[in-house]
Amino acid sequence: MTISRGQMPRQLYLGGGITQLPMNQMIVPRGQYGLGSLVKSVTKPIKKAFKAFGDFASSDIGKIALLAAAGYGLGGGTFFGKTLPGISTSGGFSFKNIIPNLVGAAGSGEFGGSQGILGNLGLTKGFGSIKPTMLGLSTGASVLAGLFGGPEEAKTAFSRDPEGVRNYLMQYFKNLNKDATDEEARAFAESQTRE
Repeated sequence: MTISRGQMPRQLYLGGGITQLPMNQMIVPRGQYGLGSLVKSVTKPIKKAFKAFGDFASSDIGKIALLAAAGYGLGGGTFFGKTLPGISTSGGFSFKNIIPNLVGAAGSGEFGGSQGILGNLGLTKGFGSIKPTMLGLSTGASVLAGLFGGPEEAKTAFSRDPEGVRNYLMQYFKNLNKDATDEEARAFAESQTRE
């Protein structure tokens, strides 16, 4: 059965066409055939698993579990019989293995030693050196800024407890300058909290 021009708009509306467009610009949606539905059915459970892991990792218990697993792995522990990539010490978990696995172990000449995970990432020079590279410095600065917050967090902390912030700054100044008097520390705190 053929469709006349009079029936065409109605047929396109039923198929989900856009009704505000002129007749010559109407779009008919494509059917779900071929690989699209197959890919969707395969990726849907994977997306659900990643979402569940993300929900667990963002919880307090999940953060503790991930931190414990990272410490265990850095100490030479095995996960399903495999160690983490870049881990040079073996023989099971030990607290004394954590630092050498992070910064590496010094060797003699060209033989022995390891770069460690931070050396492999280019954050330190490796082989037991904790001296950071330029990439390590910028990464460390970004991490510290994220941990301690920026100017907005400082403003909210000061508005909540101005005297506590002044006392903190005075203690900070005294820790850096052992011979400083209380007046110098108070002047420093005042200069840092002035708007």
